[in-house]
Amino acid sequence: MLVPIALPYRWTQQLGDVDITVPVPQGTRARDLAITLTKKKLSVGLKGQEPIMAGDLCQDIKEEESTWTVGEWQFGWLSYVYSAIYFPDLHA
Repeated sequence: MLVPIALPYRWTQQLGDVDITVPVPQGTRARDLAITLTKKKLSVGLKGQEPIMAGDLCQDIKEEESTWTVGEWQFGWLSYVYSAIYFPDLHA
């Protein structure tokens, strides 16, 4: 029997783009975060704590076209970090 594992983030993928949403404590600001978004790695967490998610990417990304932001859902019950990652080779 397979048991589903609850991941601490959500992601969606389209050809060449991956969007990742990571929940963080309410009121979190950009200065509270430790985010690494490089050509081959992604890590998201709070400063001074273990990353919420971290790992190698499946292929090189275009850093200058990949972004992240921190915000809150409309009703303020969930703060999040949103990353948009661009894989140039998949857009060819």
